[in-house]
Amino acid sequence: MKSDFDAYITGIAKDVSGKLGNSLDVSTTRWIRPPTGEDQVRDATLAFYVDGHKRGDDVVLLISNTLFPGAVKADVACARDVAGRVSRQVSAHISAPVCEGQSGKQTYAAYSRLSPLSEFRPVRMLQKARAAKQTLPWLVQLAKETRLHRGTPEDYERVFADPLASLGGDTNVPARVRARAQEYRDFVQDRKPDLFTVVQHGDFWIGNVFFERRKLPDLNPYLGDFSIIDWRGARQDGYPCTDCMRFCSSLFRTGSERNSQLIAEYRSALDIPAEEFQVYCFLALGRLGTELDQFPAEKYAELCDHTLTFIDTHCPR
Repeated sequence: MKSDFDAYITGIAKDVSGKLGNSLDVSTTRWIRPPTGEDQVRDATLAFYVDGHKRGDDVVLLISNTLFPGAVKADVACARDVAGRVSRQVSAHISAPVCEGQSGKQTYAAYSRLSPLSEFRPVRMLQKARAAKQTLPWLVQLAKETRLHRGTPEDYERVFADPLASLGGDTNVPARVRARAQEYRDFVQDRKPDLFTVVQHGDFWIGNVFFERRKLPDLNPYLGDFSIIDWRGARQDGYPCTDCMRFCSSLFRTGSERNSQLIAEYRSALDIPAEEFQVYCFLALGRLGTELDQFPAEKYAELCDHTLTFIDTHCPR
């Protein structure tokens, strides 16, 4: 890092430490994941570890980048908005900062440090299985508590047909994706299924599920509680199923029977037929396609293609 940038980050870490009773060893500030290149999301935050004088005081420090200085503040605000809509049982798993602030134009927030899954593959696979058992029921409950049916025909058309029409006409995505989107649009317009919206996280993969830290990290998903991070893409008028699909695809490879089982459990809990599960996933893609300001277009096309393969494999019509 350049010395002036290093000093800037250290200054923020000092501010955070002061707000937390000088509990941090600022000299330990270090990258979690340095910027990786041009293909990353443009509003990606800068993420650092800062150790505490005691292990329980360790934090993760997130700082907005210069292009999107309000990104971290928006993340915190979205998380609070969602937490305010749901029961304590659900909100307890929505990660909240221990402090937040602004330095110049860039916003920042510090979170108590949690643990991701193990880097050791055999242990990681066992942890994933356990994480699924803990997290999927929570995702179902989030949908149940925020479920909303659209009342007017105009509202129904805007929310459940227009995104499919947009995706069906997007020449930047594979032809088979466009064709399927057009099928789904016809299905929605002709049959008028009883669709609904929910709070949608928007990037619900295993990398955004963290666990309470334990002395034996490999036991974290078994003994510790979990928290969901990165809520800046959350929507109050989102779609069910898409978070479930994203989560499952990050747990197990496409073709794994476990993915099919998890999706079946989710659909059963919310009484969603297989075809409507597919429709919801494409609705989320269609909406994302109209909001690609910070999302690389090539990655979006790949996501569309992967989604179609995944839902046809694990939730066939």
